[in-house]
Amino acid sequence: MFQNKSSTMAHRSRIPVRRTAAVSDENKTVSAVRVKDVEPVKAVGRARAPANPTKAVSKPAAKTFGAPATRSRSALGDIGNVKAQVAKLSKPDVAKVQVKPVTKLVPRTNIAKPSVPRARPMASRPTANAQKQDAGFALGEQKFVAQDTLDYALEHTGLAGEHPLLMREIDAFESDVDPRDQTLVPEFSDDIFGYMRELEVKLMPDPTYVDRQPAITWATRSILVEWLVQVHQRFNLLPETLYLCVNFVDRFLSTKEILINKLQLVGAVCLLLAAKYEEMHVPSIKDIEYMVEKNYSEDEILRAERYILRMLNFDLGWPGPLSFLRRVSKADDYDMATRTLAKYFIEVTLIDERFVAVPCSQVAACAHYVSLRLLDKGPWSRAHAFYSGYFESELLPHARVLLELLAQPRKHRAIYEKYADRRFLRASEFVHQWLAKNSPEDLLVPTRGDVEPEAL
Repeated sequence: MFQNKSSTMAHRSRIPVRRTAAVSDENKTVSAVRVKDVEPVKAVGRARAPANPTKAVSKPAAKTFGAPATRSRSALGDIGNVKAQVAKLSKPDVAKVQVKPVTKLVPRTNIAKPSVPRARPMASRPTANAQKQDAGFALGEQKFVAQDTLDYALEHTGLAGEHPLLMREIDAFESDVDPRDQTLVPEFSDDIFGYMRELEVKLMPDPTYVDRQPAITWATRSILVEWLVQVHQRFNLLPETLYLCVNFVDRFLSTKEILINKLQLVGAVCLLLAAKYEEMHVPSIKDIEYMVEKNYSEDEILRAERYILRMLNFDLGWPGPLSFLRRVSKADDYDMATRTLAKYFIEVTLIDERFVAVPCSQVAACAHYVSLRLLDKGPWSRAHAFYSGYFESELLPHARVLLELLAQPRKHRAIYEKYADRRFLRASEFVHQWLAKNSPEDLLVPTRGDVEPEAL
C-alpha cells in the first residue's frame, strides 16, 4: 500500500549549521541583479588629439581619478576611471573591523595530538567527575568548541542508560560514512550536533506561557498553527520555515502578553522572519498584507517585525527537528517512506501543546520511531539509538501522545489534507487506514532492539 507508491519526494541534504535553499530555474531571472550601465562623464570643451596615440593610452589612470566633470578625457579613460572608482568605493574597509575574542573556547592545548587516542564519552562512565574530565578532553581534543557545548553533550547525550553503547559500536557507527558525500562532514559531526543540542534547549519556549496570557489559550494557538500551515503551503515554502515560524511564535508569546486581535499579526510576521532566515525567495510585505486580508497595514507589519526581533534577542538559529531526522535516517539508509511518515508526524506535533516542552531532537526521534514501527521496518536498534541520542524507553511516552493525535485527524485537518497529496505518498490516508484496522497499543510494545549490543 504505502510502501509501493512510485512517487518520490524531493530531498534536500544540507549542512545543519548553515542552512541554504535551492534556487529553481524559473526564479533565477527574478533574483538576478541588474547593473545599470554607467554613463561616461561628458567633457566640456574640445580635447586635442595627441600626436602619438600610444602615449595617450599609456597614461596612468590614477592621475585623472576623481577629476571634475569639466576636464576633457578620452572615452576609454572615462570608462576605466568610472569602473575603478566604483570598485574602490565598494571595497570594504577590512582593517577597521574588530573581532572580539571568544573567551569560552577550549584552549588550543587541548587539541588532539597524534599520540593521544580519542576517547568516547558515551561508552563507560565510572563517575560524574571523571566523566566530565575525560569527555571534555575527548570531545575537545580534535575540535575547537565551546566548553559549555562539551558539558551539555555529556549530560544530555541520552545514551547513558542501563545498556550504554560500547566503544566498538561507536567506532563502527562513526566509520560507516560515505566518503563521496562531503555534505555529511563526519569529522565535525560531534561539534555540530553537540552545538545543536545546546541550541535546542537554549531557544526552547516556556511550555506554560499560556497561563500568563490574558486572552490566548491552547485552542487559539492550534487555530493559528493550522492557519500558518495553510499559508505556508500556499507560498510553497520549505518545511524548516514552518517549524522555525512556530518556534518564533511560542518564544515571543513566552515573553510578551498580547491581545487576541494581534495574534494573527504575530503569526504572519513570524512566518516572514522564518522565511527570511530559511528561504531564497521571501514573500514580500504586500504578500503578507494580503495574507492577513489587509487587517494590518504595511507600517504595522514592519513595526511588528522590528519589535518581535528585539523580543527574540535576534536569536534565530533554532536547529529544528529536520536536521535531527536526517541524522537518525542514516540508520535506515535514508528510507523515503519512513522519512515521509516521520515528517507528517512532526507537523502533527506542532498542533498539540504537550510537545512544546519536548526538545526538537526528541520530537524527530519519536516521529521516526513511530514511523518505523507503523511500517514494520524492524525494531529500534542500537544504530537508531546512536544517531538519534535516545533509547526506545525514552520515546515510548511521547509515542503514546502522538498516536492519540493521529487518531483524531479533525484536530489537524489542514495537515491531514496536506499529506493526503500524492507528493507526500498519501501518508495521512495510510495512517488513518492503518489505525482503523489496528490498535495503537500494538505499537507501544517495546521491541528491545536497542538493549543488547549488536554483533559487529
